Amino acid sequence: MIKQALATASIALALAGIPAQAYKVGIALPTQNEQRWYKEGPEIAKALEEAGFDTELYYAGDGDLATQQRQIARMVKEKYDALIVTPVKADGLSEALKAPLKARVPVISYDRLILNSKAVSYYVAFDSVEAGRMQGRALAWALHLDSRTKEHPASIEMFAGSPDDRNALHQWNGFMQIIGPYLDYKMLKVPSDDETLLRAQINGWNTDMALKRMYKLIGAQHYGPGKKALDGVFCASDGLADGVVTALKKTGYTKDDMPFITGMDGELSQIKGISDKERHMTILKDPRLIYPHLVATVKALSEGREPYINDDHTYNNGPKAVPAVVISPRVVDHSNYREAMIESGIFTAEQVKNGI
Repeated sequence: MIKQALATASIALALAGIPAQAYKVGIALPTQNEQRWYKEGPEIAKALEEAGFDTELYYAGDGDLATQQRQIARMVKEKYDALIVTPVKADGLSEALKAPLKARVPVISYDRLILNSKAVSYYVAFDSVEAGRMQGRALAWALHLDSRTKEHPASIEMFAGSPDDRNALHQWNGFMQIIGPYLDYKMLKVPSDDETLLRAQINGWNTDMALKRMYKLIGAQHYGPGKKALDGVFCASDGLADGVVTALKKTGYTKDDMPFITGMDGELSQIKGISDKERHMTILKDPRLIYPHLVATVKALSEGREPYINDDHTYNNGPKAVPAVVISPRVVDHSNYREAMIESGIFTAEQVKNGI
């Protein structure tokens, strides 16, 4: 009778669309001390829970790799059915992910591609290559590169993302697809000669490091209003732009003569700068657009199906090309920042005005 009652209950739950034993998903994010992750963690959990999944959210302290490694071990030991992981360090989880690989627990790499691990089952993110292309197109248009000549080239400097984040490489590749030909034909130049990813990268996407490097470039190249021209700066993120803009302003640049500054992430500082016409553009990766893809991937796994992917070759993490679903981000500039950032509910008009 007990077995029959349990079987009847299971059938009723199945007919109601509710699994008899909920599929349990662990979410491991790198830090809660950055506004982005502090906000996204509960939103990811909520989206999954509304789809009927049990979730547990973990933050790795303030980007502490050892903490994240322990969290992954704990989730495998407690028999989570799937893991969503944004790594503290892209290449820092090879050993920790041997356990889910052995236990056949699927690992979804979210936003940052986990490197050097066969355990990564899928990658869900915004398209970093297209983000770089968008920045390149914006810079090329703003500096009128198509009408430049090698006798009168535009001058830029470049600040790329962190070497331990594969997104930085993909973004750089996209940017160079657009900008590279102008450099080759000398319609564009980099006076510092820091034209390679290795020389342009900023460890940890660190704002202070970007500021210090910009100061060094200003001193070495004698950039400044009325001095040597600097027409644009490729900043791979809004955080890097914060450091670059601070250094430029202290050198005497104002919104009237500020070089064209790119950015990415749609952070409040950049949006305020765009509103004030001091900065020029950013790439918005609205997480609300990516959550449905995370949920769909988990749902497919829970049903024993292959998840939808739209890229099976670009995102190689070393051992393999990770099947990915990537979506395009959005360019935000002065023409559309109100609609994209305020009317959409990301920030209030008061926040943009005050920058807080």
